[in-house]
Amino acid sequence: MGCDHESNEKSNIIREMKKMKRILFILIFIIAIITLSCTQLEDATVPNGGIVMTFDDHHFTNWLQADSLLNKYDWKATFCVSLIGTRSDSDIARMQRLQDAGHEIAGHGYLHVYSALYTATHGIEKYLEDEITPMIELMEEDSIILRTFAYPYGNRSNFTDNVLFDYFDILRGTLNVMRDPEKQKCYFCNSRVIYAIGIDDLLRYFSDEYILNLLSYAHEEGKILIIYGHRPVDSALGECQVSFHTLDMICKFVHDNEMHFYTMSDLADFIDQ
Repeated sequence: MGCDHESNEKSNIIREMKKMKRILFILIFIIAIITLSCTQLEDATVPNGGIVMTFDDHHFTNWLQADSLLNKYDWKATFCVSLIGTRSDSDIARMQRLQDAGHEIAGHGYLHVYSALYTATHGIEKYLEDEITPMIELMEEDSIILRTFAYPYGNRSNFTDNVLFDYFDILRGTLNVMRDPEKQKCYFCNSRVIYAIGIDDLLRYFSDEYILNLLSYAHEEGKILIIYGHRPVDSALGECQVSFHTLDMICKFVHDNEMHFYTMSDLADFIDQ
């Protein structure tokens, strides 16, 4: 009797262990699917390679000056606009001029908050109410339909991604780590979440040589490089500034090597093909 009872207990333990193993396997599989990254997706390739040039915040006068200097290269860029509720009528007119010139206007937050942190503190509904919905509505009033969004400070999470996919075709994060070009994540990999590498002059890793290495790799491998900067200036002396020299160097390389300029919205069209 005692032996039979002990045997039944052992059998129950074995069944429970097998059940736990099955559950663990399923959880591991689900996590693997959820965390699928660019390393598991094939990079998009185009003849001669391409580039997505993005600019953040609300430096409309500087952006228009950059456009006047770079339009000789038939360039196009994506301007990610923040704090739209505080912009003057003159700023709105400048923003519309950029769109009329063939560039894309993207969202960069009504309040420009740390998305993942704000959501964790206030909840997703409050985040949408404060950061996303008023931005979309004001842009629509100015005849601009937002298809893409650049996270302020690059602060994102899988949770915010999945929520914002209901509002935008492409979401942009950032990275500022110097690696060999073939190990970088700043190339389009057929994902709705993309990562741009910074080109502001005072970033720790920045140099003309490194940017040209990234461009050369994109050209040779047919990849699409994604970059971001902030305020174009004659000479970068402070944070969040990129020199006209750097922008001219990049656009000249793209033009001379018959690469392609894309906007963030263009990347969504690749995925839909």
